[in-house]
Amino acid sequence: MRTKDESKIQAITDAVLDLCQQNGITNLTTASVAKAAGVSPRTLYLNYQDKTDMLSRIYEQAKAKLHAGLRTQSAKLQGDHKAQIDLLMRFSVEQSRRFPREANFVSAMWANPEMLDAHAIAFTQRPDQEFLDFYRLLDEDSIIRQIPPTVLAAMLAVPMTLWHQNHDVTDAEIDSAIALIVKALQP
Repeated sequence: MRTKDESKIQAITDAVLDLCQQNGITNLTTASVAKAAGVSPRTLYLNYQDKTDMLSRIYEQAKAKLHAGLRTQSAKLQGDHKAQIDLLMRFSVEQSRRFPREANFVSAMWANPEMLDAHAIAFTQRPDQEFLDFYRLLDEDSIIRQIPPTVLAAMLAVPMTLWHQNHDVTDAEIDSAIALIVKALQP
């Protein structure tokens, strides 16, 4: 049985992220990925069933990387729900700044969900348990207006979306957006 060569998988991942950033996701082909990764197309298909499988698995990895560490940061503010709301929004922006290729790729895949398989779509649509727990705390403590979790998630994504639309957005503009959202959420 063949073992997966992790360095080749990483090269493929890097190639997908770079090509997506340079040329957009719709122009990406398996041939261009193989060439950019320095692997044969056969190697690509040894690791992924097809283009959709490749994009879906890389999407899941990128999304997980962007969310890594949130639980640790949030735990530091246990009980201070307003500070946690602020942290959730700032964390998303900072992770996007820290990992711009991954953030760009995830954003591109959100705009092209037809390129993802059912597992990746479920991965996207499944509310994070930590987020649902956090939502319940906010709701029980009447910290926020009574709004559905999906609306809250969309509101919390605004600062990150602002950064995605304009990487030159200033910290003051991000701070302003966060302050407006926190104010809008208050009962």
